Amino acid sequence: VFLGRALQTVNPADASVGASQVADNLISGKTALAATPADTDELLISDAGTLKRIDFSHIKSTPGLVHIKTQTASDSSSIDFSNGSSDVVLDSTYNKYCFMIDIHIGTDNTTLQYLYSTDAGSSYLSSNYVYAGQGIVAGGGGEVTRQNSSDGQIEINNATIGGEADETLTATLFLSMPSRTDTHKLSYWNGSFMDTAANTNSFNMAGTNTGSTAAVTGVRFKMSSGNIEFGTISMFGVSTS
Repeated sequence: VFLGRALQTVNPADASVGASQVADNLISGKTALAATPADTDELLISDAGTLKRIDFSHIKSTPGLVHIKTQTASDSSSIDFSNGSSDVVLDSTYNKYCFMIDIHIGTDNTTLQYLYSTDAGSSYLSSNYVYAGQGIVAGGGGEVTRQNSSDGQIEINNATIGGEADETLTATLFLSMPSRTDTHKLSYWNGSFMDTAANTNSFNMAGTNTGSTAAVTGVRFKMSSGNIEFGTISMFGVSTS
């Protein structure tokens, strides 16, 4: 009688462990990955019945918009996106960034403004902005052109926005090549809003800052007067690979 005595370790024969020897909760009992896998993280797949491993880089999403952060306005004086702050990425990770804007303003007869930061939001450039574009006013109002060759900010919309309870602004804005240090950073955008006469406007515009070629590492959205009462601004990286 061998009581309380260690015996030899038994190794199962090669290829002898099958489905009947593995518990159903083998995976669910392990620690879950709570983030997007790294490119070199490996997954198991069945290739015609043969178990193989594959790097995540081979099956990750195709080119498109990669959601970075959505911010919700609540009587906000500004909405800022600064690299390294609150999970925001605004660097060379993406060659282009997209901002989707849907807001209601708190003060009638104002404009949405847009500024660059070259120090991740510690400060914002306050001069040398240029922008140009035009919009069409519904109801036979004709074209409204807006341009400036030297301003303290970029004006997003071509005319002033209405602040009534049922009036909003929606726009899509792209910031191109923000991490380069040898070019001015171009932005271009289009959208629609209700003006102070309750007319619907559509607009297409573009702008930059001619005073600096430093990398843009932060952007700010704010009103010319008053606050952003409610709505969201969502930031995306534009993936090309």
